[in-house]
Amino acid sequence: MPRCSVIVCKNNSCIVNYKKDSISFHTYPKDPKIKEMWINATGRGPSWFPTKNHTICSSHFEPKCFQPLKKVRRLFEWSVPTLKLRMVLMNYMEPSTSKVCFYSELDKKDPNLTVALKLPTGTESQNLTCEKNDNSENTAPTSTIYGIDTNFNARQNSILEQENLEKNDLIETPRKRKLRQLILVQDSFIKTQKMQIRRLQKKTSRYQKKIANLKDILKNLNEKNFISADHVTQLENIGVTDLIQRYERNVSSGQSTNQKYPPALRIFATTLHFYSPKAYAYVRKKFQTALPHIRTIKKWYQSIDAQPGFTQESLKAIKLKTACTKHKLLCNLVLDEMAIRQHVEWDGKQMHGYVDISNSAEQGDCLPEAKEVLVFLVTAINGAWKIPVGYFLIDGVTGEQRSNLVRQCLELLEDTGIQVTSMTFDGCPANITMAKKLGCSFEVENLKSYFEHPVTRQPVHIFLDPCHMLKLLRNAFESYGCFMDASNRCIKWSHLKNLYDIQDKEKLHLANKLRKSHIFFKNQKMKVRLASQLFSNSVADALNFCCELQIAGFDDVEGTVEYLKTINNLFDVLNSRHMAQLHYKKPVCPGNKDKVFETLEKAKRCLTSIKLSDGTKAIITPRKTGFIGLLVCIESLKALYIQLIEKDQKLKYIPAYKISQDHLELMFGHIRSHGGCSTNPTARQFQAIYKKLLVKSELRDVDQGNCIALEEVSFLSCSSAVQNINLTIEPCKLHEGNDEDEMSLLYEQAVFDEEISILVQDVTEFSSQVVSYIAGFIVHRLLKLLKCDTCCSGLIADTINDKHLKLIKLKDKGGLIFPSSDVITICKRMEVIIKTYILSSNTTKILSKNIRQELMSKSLSHFLGMNLFEKINFHQFNQSPMNNHLIILIKAVMEKYVNIRLHYLTKNAIPKLSKRQVLNKYLHFTGQ
Repeated sequence: MPRCSVIVCKNNSCIVNYKKDSISFHTYPKDPKIKEMWINATGRGPSWFPTKNHTICSSHFEPKCFQPLKKVRRLFEWSVPTLKLRMVLMNYMEPSTSKVCFYSELDKKDPNLTVALKLPTGTESQNLTCEKNDNSENTAPTSTIYGIDTNFNARQNSILEQENLEKNDLIETPRKRKLRQLILVQDSFIKTQKMQIRRLQKKTSRYQKKIANLKDILKNLNEKNFISADHVTQLENIGVTDLIQRYERNVSSGQSTNQKYPPALRIFATTLHFYSPKAYAYVRKKFQTALPHIRTIKKWYQSIDAQPGFTQESLKAIKLKTACTKHKLLCNLVLDEMAIRQHVEWDGKQMHGYVDISNSAEQGDCLPEAKEVLVFLVTAINGAWKIPVGYFLIDGVTGEQRSNLVRQCLELLEDTGIQVTSMTFDGCPANITMAKKLGCSFEVENLKSYFEHPVTRQPVHIFLDPCHMLKLLRNAFESYGCFMDASNRCIKWSHLKNLYDIQDKEKLHLANKLRKSHIFFKNQKMKVRLASQLFSNSVADALNFCCELQIAGFDDVEGTVEYLKTINNLFDVLNSRHMAQLHYKKPVCPGNKDKVFETLEKAKRCLTSIKLSDGTKAIITPRKTGFIGLLVCIESLKALYIQLIEKDQKLKYIPAYKISQDHLELMFGHIRSHGGCSTNPTARQFQAIYKKLLVKSELRDVDQGNCIALEEVSFLSCSSAVQNINLTIEPCKLHEGNDEDEMSLLYEQAVFDEEISILVQDVTEFSSQVVSYIAGFIVHRLLKLLKCDTCCSGLIADTINDKHLKLIKLKDKGGLIFPSSDVITICKRMEVIIKTYILSSNTTKILSKNIRQELMSKSLSHFLGMNLFEKINFHQFNQSPMNNHLIILIKAVMEKYVNIRLHYLTKNAIPKLSKRQVLNKYLHFTGQ
């Protein structure tokens, strides 16, 4: 646990306002002079010396001491703590006679006393001595003050009072005697409390051991494939304490207790039973029936009527939530369909599987079988909860029927006390018709993005789900191939295709996510990440960079780059979540209103001005839904901000993510995951799962819905070369023996390959820039692992004006590292060697299991005799030839680069276009 070592500072990593106050902890510097100033600032005296774990918090440093534009707060090398330092006067005498006194007390006792202070003021110190100018023979010993503070602590002042009491202990009044007795009573009370604290600590330790046993059981469930690793993580956080306490009562009494199950234990039981009934039975047996019986859980489910229609239990739960909340609850209504299997079942009382959009509908053989289920979900905008409020088994519902259901749902929700301010749906034709029936208009000239609430007559703003609109925009872009913007600049799909081709040809990427599945996406149309990664700043920067390199096929990319960046910024605004994010990902609030509204207006002008090559505007083409849907989202977000923040002042910011359809998609993911291998439930199965979801349970998101996280490329662990450097930092003595003969043999065996040298000179500018970018990442990783400061200094470039650093300059936002030319040279040669040995006809062929070791052994000879790391050439004379840091540093760079490239080449060796999703959807929509 980091703790500030300043003697009077109480900051540590466990304080309440640790994150709020942005307090960071910094280890002591290596420079002896600066380190001595830090030690003096702590006020602990010169005899105290810090260890590697001692730190000083950021509260004691001035703002100018911190390096700007850094993701992690770092200090300059010259920084010295000067703020909030309380200084203590200490006498360096024998332990038996040493005393602590203060300047103010000394001044009161003898005005002739002069004090010498030693204050750490930047880089200088002033020495003052304590002397007593009188005729007596006794003189005060020399003292040092490590700080000063006019507000002295009462505890320190009491030391002098205690000395006076010791001198006058014979003079004791009844009042002093009574106070001394009170002190003894309080000391006894403190001892009792300390003993109780120790007992509680031991009790906590025993509980932790039992909790560890429960976690072992959960891990055992995962090993037996009863539940997944994500489910283990979620179950570890709920109901553990109550389960342990109930288990103890059962063991101590010898029988099961009849006490009511607490809410936390009910949550744990229902959640575990939802994930896996087999896992639940296993845990219940291990804990000697401390968990409720399965029949008890079924009784909890039976208390809920989950028939098709609006669920009364959900409405009652919302009403109770409203009564317990002081502020007005603002909510968003989401509706969407989910495909189910066409199947009719008899449960002993009624038939399941026919179309039934209300509880009073007549059942019979003439009714069609249900193919879909229409679900209504309520999400709190100024809260952290969501709940389904109803579902209907359908076989296609018209827009007018949907509008009637929406009105009925809004009337029921108004009775609960919440305020529905918005509604979200996707862009299917039935939903567009529903919105028109409710009173909205999708004519661009007369766009109306809201309708009146049937009860309150307040506006309810509609949102077409931005994730679905982004996919429709991508589909239209690929279908038409070329757009024209307001400046008649071309926006071509071929630019993206050319970027993929050159990256696939070079087997290197310009720091973007563009892959084959992004270009040929038709088998995976529903994956939002394939659309969001296409409309991204990284792809736009890559196109612009190829244009700067004057690569063929990237001559007129200005229009495409501007279009991609505009859509990227718009999607970031519509997908904003919390205030800790930056730029356009930060929710709209009074602080960034002007910037966000300007971005929305720019996106609106871009969407309305886009036209085809024949001059037809995109908003009137058959593929207009994506463009109009984003225009509706822009108008609704602006109107919602004006209503809720400027007029009503009910919110401080609008988290646009709370208004997305992703929350309903996550619920569909839970329903599909409950069936195991069968992701297409029947109507009866859907009803049973829906009932379980309504019972209080804590479920971890098994699907990421429409907001799938971007994949991150993982890198292999640190190499042995780095460990060798760390083990040989201290200068080593030369080995006895004739090492020159061994080195001469190495040089004789290492024959420089002229073919590799020619290929290095023929490396394209594209590959050279990407290799330099990878070299910067390698340096970034090695700086974290290496402990030798001299070796680290040889990895970083002295200047950033090198022509090979253009891509790093383009992508740098303050945190990238510019590698030295020697590191770039090593990486270039390794790239040529890897392509020579592995790539054949632009296809990856790996015929050996130990390919990394073979590449290292074949490549090391190419670097012998080269003048690498000349500025730290002297460093090799501090080690023995077998532990030469320069050689080991070259090997470390080689190993890192080989690991990165092998990971990428094997992952993308045979990029196949998956058909799993399209075939899965085919089975769903055919009712199988």
